[in-house]
Amino acid sequence: MRQFFAFDELADFPWNKSPQKRMREQDYMTMFDEGGCIIAKINQKKIPFIFGHAIYERMILGDHDLSMCAIIIECEENFLFLNIKEKLRYLDMKSAKLLANREIYYTNKPFFTYSLEHAISLFNNRSNK
Repeated sequence: MRQFFAFDELADFPWNKSPQKRMREQDYMTMFDEGGCIIAKINQKKIPFIFGHAIYERMILGDHDLSMCAIIIECEENFLFLNIKEKLRYLDMKSAKLLANREIYYTNKPFFTYSLEHAISLFNNRSNK
């Protein structure tokens, strides 16, 4: 919905063509869609969930020297005991609420840079326990 509002603010009605320029929040959301990572933080533990399809595709091809646009979602201890479907639903709800705040795109950067290599090492360390 946020993308629609951003589009609507720049487009001329009736919408015969796309606006000449994109809004800042559209740029951020494209970056997240392509190269996003949600980091679930439970106390001092961090579990990366790769969101961006371009990052995932490059990772599958063996290219790990990449940076992602990451956000941290604080989770309660019981998050660790959820099944993967419940974890994804939880992260989806939390991140959607965070990213729905349109002011975040104009008052500060909503994401920070996070290395894919680091995310893989966190996952591998967690899997080996």
